[in-house]
Amino acid sequence: MSKSNNCVICGSPEDIKYCSACGEVPYCCREHCKRDQYIPGTRIKIDTPPAPNPLNPSLEHPKGRTGRTRGDPLQGIMCFKREKSGKPKARLIKPGKLTPFVNKSVINDPNETEFPYEQLSNQQVEVRMLPRRLPTNGKYRHIATYSLEELCKMGWDGATYQGNTFEGEWVPFVSGYDSDPEHEYEDFDIAVAKREGIVGQNDEGKYMVTPGMGGKSSIVQLKVPRIGR
Repeated sequence: MSKSNNCVICGSPEDIKYCSACGEVPYCCREHCKRDQYIPGTRIKIDTPPAPNPLNPSLEHPKGRTGRTRGDPLQGIMCFKREKSGKPKARLIKPGKLTPFVNKSVINDPNETEFPYEQLSNQQVEVRMLPRRLPTNGKYRHIATYSLEELCKMGWDGATYQGNTFEGEWVPFVSGYDSDPEHEYEDFDIAVAKREGIVGQNDEGKYMVTPGMGGKSSIVQLKVPRIGR
């Protein structure tokens, strides 16, 4: 199959150079090459405008959902999905300071909150080995390995969950990029993410509504290292 001789972004036939990673995709300039690249391990373009930084120290949780007292608890969210194996999975999500709040109730009943994100299947992409002409290494990036800049481009609003990879640690939640037991993840030092404040946000002592099955909810006081889910 012959290579295309036109830039995949603008269609120009001028000054064509081919992708240094695969040697197949044509671009007319470095900027168009960059525009067509993705954040490693994701389906998100690298030039995606970032969302606001949810770790901005000037931000506060919305009034009435600060978690400071039992009367204004954080509004926990349940995420119901299926793993790649088909097994059902429920995750308790701790809201961030920019997490959307969706409530169906006219009396603000916490039992009637809704999952505020698009329900996505797993969006993780295998990481390519270097040089990138080589095939994938069969491993994935764990959500805790992304930089704050990358997470903002992925739309992270500060929400976190507790998975099985690092039990007891609250790690970023981005719909479609939470971990799956079918995946093998690249090794990384979680201490790096902790130093940047991305992992292990300490809300010890705060109160949170935890939605339950059958419409039953309860209020728990967050402790370290973990709460049940």
